[in-house]
Amino acid sequence: PRARGADQRLLAHYRDPAGRTVDVFVALYAVQNEKSDATGFGEGALMPDTDWRWLAPATAAPGMLGDALFAQGSVKRVAWSHWRAGDFATASPARLKLAVMRDRALFSVKPVATVIISAEGENVAEISERLAQFTADMGDVDTWMDRAAGMR
Repeated sequence: PRARGADQRLLAHYRDPAGRTVDVFVALYAVQNEKSDATGFGEGALMPDTDWRWLAPATAAPGMLGDALFAQGSVKRVAWSHWRAGDFATASPARLKLAVMRDRALFSVKPVATVIISAEGENVAEISERLAQFTADMGDVDTWMDRAAGMR
């Protein structure tokens, strides 16, 4: 993901004992504005001007937004996205935008964090199962995000 305007970015690759891999992307934003928008077009799991295309919504863990993507006709990727602004957590880009606007109006700007957990394969159901196992192993996604950001 591009995550333009993010103050920090982390991309990690995890492999379980069976050799299955998962990619995790975390972006941290001190503020949200026109140059720094965690939910802006092309900033997340699906970047424009690449071979990747949106295929369909994908089943995701509670609190996460699921997207099935494809490239070159056969390679598939499932991405689960989640956002936080302070203590507010959501799987909805629109709800995050509203929360950020509310915080600005109240002069209470909070940092925003994005996490995208994804994996590639031939079968969307198998990829989703792999992501479900990874998120179950990681525990609470918000706590995990805080640890990744060095906040806990």
